[in-house]
Amino acid sequence: RCNLYRIGIAYLCMKTVERAHKPATLWHRIALDGNYSKALKQVDSLLAHWSRFLLHKSKQRLTKITQYLLRTRILMREKKPRLVTIPAREQQRESRREFK
Repeated sequence: RCNLYRIGIAYLCMKTVERAHKPATLWHRIALDGNYSKALKQVDSLLAHWSRFLLHKSKQRLTKITQYLLRTRILMREKKPRLVTIPAREQQRESRREFK
């Protein structure tokens, strides 16, 4: 019913009635394909007997998650300048030494 993501992989999570007595394993998690069109077909086949509303919502979530993952991959490729902090006390000490 819901799509999660971990380390660049989108998952389809479905509640299973048989696992209702075990809350830790209640959700059945299926890893979706990395290719967006294949993942949509997977969602179609896995949620074939679910309501059209839930199917549509799951596809919308998958779209949102894949767009997010794509943005994060692009941002990770960019090299950003590393910020180095200077402790305030050290800076004050150095300025006092320079003054003397």
